[in-house]
Amino acid sequence: MKNKNEPSKQEQRRNREDELIELAFEWNYLDGALPILQARQDEMLKIQNEIKIQQNISSK
Repeated sequence: MKNKNEPSKQEQRRNREDELIELAFEWNYLDGALPILQARQDEMLKIQNEIKIQQNISSK
C-alpha cells in the first residue's frame, strides 16, 4: 500500500530533473539541461492542446 505522503515516481523524477537543471544553469552547461526543458515544453503544449479541445467541446 502506497503512503500518500510519498512522492510518486513521476514527482521524484521531476524533482531530480529540477536539480539537474539548476546545476546546469549554475555551471553554465545548458546543453545538459536543454533535452529536459524541451521535453517539458512538449508536455506543456500537449496539455494546452487538450485544454483547448475540451473548451471547444464544452462550448458546443
